Amino acid sequence: MGTTWLGWMPSAAHAATRNYEAVICDASQGGDYSIGNVGGYNQNNQFVHTSNFSLLPCGYQPNWWFKPDQTLEINLYDSTLGTWERKYKKFPSCEPVDTSQRVCDVS
Repeated sequence: MGTTWLGWMPSAAHAATRNYEAVICDASQGGDYSIGNVGGYNQNNQFVHTSNFSLLPCGYQPNWWFKPDQTLEINLYDSTLGTWERKYKKFPSCEPVDTSQRVCDVS
């Protein structure tokens, strides 16, 4: 019997041992950003984008794993201006929360 497509995919636990979920926070006074998404390279070396998530004041998409040594592309919706902004954050400079998450402040 042959290997199925999912047979070679790493489990979430396996991906977490080498990669991190990106938690995005707007810690500024009043927090202008209400929605965000993240782009970067995953454990399979593919560039991926999360779907949108709420930033009140922090948010993330569970089980989206990003390689640790890269610059993330973070798209933020500024609810005051009604526009999207793009920021870049060096993922190694984001604070580790635990063994599976790093928090990036975009304020």
